[in-house]
Amino acid sequence: MNRKNSALVITETGKNIGIGHQMRCQAIAQALDEIGIKTEWMIGGSGQINEDTYFETIAKHRVVIFDTYLIDPKIYSRLTKFSEKIYVHIDDNARQNYLSGIVVNGTIGAEKIFKTQYKGVTYLLGTKYIPIRKSFWDVLPKAYKKNIENVLITFGGDDIRRLTSRIVRWIVAENKEIKTINIVVGKYFKKIEYSRRWISDQKIKLWYNVDEYKMKNLMEAADIAVSAGGQTLYELARTGTPTIAIKVADNQNNNIVGWRNADYIEYAGMWDSKKLKINLLSGLNKLRDPDFRRVKGTMGRNRVDGQGARRIAEIIMRFQ
Repeated sequence: MNRKNSALVITETGKNIGIGHQMRCQAIAQALDEIGIKTEWMIGGSGQINEDTYFETIAKHRVVIFDTYLIDPKIYSRLTKFSEKIYVHIDDNARQNYLSGIVVNGTIGAEKIFKTQYKGVTYLLGTKYIPIRKSFWDVLPKAYKKNIENVLITFGGDDIRRLTSRIVRWIVAENKEIKTINIVVGKYFKKIEYSRRWISDQKIKLWYNVDEYKMKNLMEAADIAVSAGGQTLYELARTGTPTIAIKVADNQNNNIVGWRNADYIEYAGMWDSKKLKINLLSGLNKLRDPDFRRVKGTMGRNRVDGQGARRIAEIIMRFQ
């Protein structure tokens, strides 16, 4: 690896963190690779990698991409003081006041989050710059069938609220006409609480820790999806998949609010809402109308064209 023409990704993933940070960094790494910039990864968090190791590794690279909540802000500030580096800060909530580099927030409505912008900093905000993985850069138009036959259920890398079993039970009980329910189980799922009846039900298919290409295929095949409110919403929007979203963590609030305002998702509520079942089934009933599904899917596709990672990579190149 030519260190002068290379990038370092510093991020975190794991149980209770999810895989969203890794997914969007992977997308940027794929786009950089397309233009000849190779990446090295440091995956950890506060206390997992010591400060000296960060400094030693950063010194070897021209581009440094941060997507982390866990590094102490004081350490973060010290790590970004190499004047010859190109720093890319992926920041969901305007956590710090950056004095240099590139700030990326591909969240829908991100322009409202960074109300104060500093001279000398390049801000890449909104879904134009959402980095989604390479398999989603180019997708075919979605066909909206007369009936809902295929449902995708996905809660990311870790179903921390143990929602999957409840969602399956509610959908199966109320929607006998559905032919296939694809459940994507992330690699950090600790326990899946399915009865033998569900496992033996031929309409239910379990997929464990699928790669991005299989995930794309499952989304393309789905008539609707049920998802948490994280990074996966942007891939669902890209494929034009009408989605019922459930907020499972406070840091998903901006995504949920933005996509509701864009009229893309049907929102079932917070994971612990007493009306979760009612809202979920109400959203599903609305989506029975194929024209309504087409409108919802189009709203998603209109916001996410899949080229965000490439745009970020091109701007990084301008700093070279």
